[in-house]
Amino acid sequence: MDEGHELASHLCYHSDYNPDHVLSSKQKLEEISGTKIVGIRSPRLKTLDSHLIKEAGYHYDSSLNPTYIPNRYNNFNKSRKIVKHIGIIIVPFSVATLFRIPLFWLSFKNMALKIYLFFCLKALKKDGYLHLYFHPWEFADLNEFDIPVYIKKISGDKMCYKFDTFLQKIKKEGDFTTIRGFLTDIKI
Repeated sequence: MDEGHELASHLCYHSDYNPDHVLSSKQKLEEISGTKIVGIRSPRLKTLDSHLIKEAGYHYDSSLNPTYIPNRYNNFNKSRKIVKHIGIIIVPFSVATLFRIPLFWLSFKNMALKIYLFFCLKALKKDGYLHLYFHPWEFADLNEFDIPVYIKKISGDKMCYKFDTFLQKIKKEGDFTTIRGFLTDIKI
């Protein structure tokens, strides 16, 4: 964690949600890492019970993507800004300010870098932060796998190059930090 990273819970399993995992995943991570876990992000951004999150001792939940994804969730009317709910800080993912296009790994892979960067800069200016997410597997070469083209469109070295280019451009706009660090610096 000394390298500027933060460890947060992603529950125990990606496709088998059990309410008990809200607490047990936190406890296991703390046991393994020796670090206090204060954040949670649910798999597939599934809505979690805020009361369970609070009872487990988390400070923030970064599972909200304030957009509409067919057959996944409809959060189009939820706040794009950081809010507090029953004592838990909700840190939404960034979306394009117009039409709320999600600025996540899939849009990064399928949009031209200039367009993606434009949307990110607008969200950063409007919301005061940029909160994105990517998975490690997206940077592997996915061409040999039988998965949809829109998922493997850019992978491996091409994904790494595009991501490095993006990071160099976005770094000009401010510092990178952990969610825990960011929340320490702002008032909610």
